[in-house]
Parts: sequence; structure tokens; C-alpha cells
Amino acid sequence: MAATPKQLQFIDTLVAERDVPEQTKNTIYEIARRADASPGRGGPVSVVITQLMGMPKRQRAAAPAGAARRPSFSARLKDAVPEARYIIERCEMPIAHHGLFAGNDDIYIEVREFKGSRYLRQLHGAPGDFNRSKPSAADQGAIVDALIAVGPLVATQRYSTRHRVCSCCAAPLTDDLSVQLGLGPVCRQRFAL
Repeated sequence: MAATPKQLQFIDTLVAERDVPEQTKNTIYEIARRADASPGRGGPVSVVITQLMGMPKRQRAAAPAGAARRPSFSARLKDAVPEARYIIERCEMPIAHHGLFAGNDDIYIEVREFKGSRYLRQLHGAPGDFNRSKPSAADQGAIVDALIAVGPLVATQRYSTRHRVCSCCAAPLTDDLSVQLGLGPVCRQRFAL
């Protein structure tokens, strides 16, 4: 059994913040994928994590004067992702976030707005009987990045194609154009169609 998703996420975090040579990164991930995730301490994955923690932290380059910071995931969500239901495929997410998939190849996401704030929830179960959970802040950031990269329209069309309903309001899609676009006539305006 390979490293657990939580261990992989921690390894990703450590590699991102430590000064790790590129060749060493490849070796670390190979060990993490192949090693047994033995309970307790002392397994190969634990040894890799301990070694990473002992490496010096990467020096952050000072931001040039006047450089803009990357917007938060909530700002990116509000600016680029309309309210709807989406499907993200496993291959579109970084490996550290594969724990969200719980053995599935897809992750169902719902974006809604409440009192002027847009929020994101992961959907579990079956359409019409979904349970919702709030992913961690790191997972939400990765989900928003994946949605923007694949394109919100593509991700929402996956949902409507599988369930034959509008991905925004869940109304059945009846006319040919609505079925093709995956959105009902009123909801198309959210995607500027």
C-alpha cells in the first residue's frame, strides 16, 4: 500500500517550502508511491518526511515593489466560477488532493452564493439526495484552480450530461439546445451564453 493521501499532502507541502533539489524530489515521490504506509513511526514514508523536515527552508524572494499578490481562492471563485454544480476529474487535481475523491474518479462540487458571499461545497451521494461537506482551505484553493484550468463551462456540462438536468437549477433539460449546452435557457446567462 502506498502512502496515505494525508502523508502525500504533507510531503507536497514540505517539498514546496523546503530547498529540495529536483532529482531528490523525483526520488521522494517514487518512494512515497511505492512504500508501505505502515502504521506508527519508522516506515519508509516516515523516514522521507523526517528527512524533508530536516532540510533548510526555501528563501522567499522579496516581492518587487508594486507587485500584486495572488487573489485568495474566494476572490478567484467569485470572479471566475458561476453558481452551479460541477464535476472535476481526478487527473485534473494535484496528487496531494486525491483524498477528496474517496475511491471515485470524479469529485462533485457545488458553488452557491449566500448573503453576498460565494462558497464551495463537495457533494456526496446521489442527485436529489446529496450531502454537502466543506473541503479544507487548501483543497478549496486546488478545486478552484482546477475549475478555472478546465473551464467552468466544461466542468458544469459534465454534471448536466451525466444527470440530464440543468447544472445551475437542477430543472430537467428538455429542448435540444439546453441538452447540448447543459444549461436551461435562464441559467445560460450565468455563463454568458
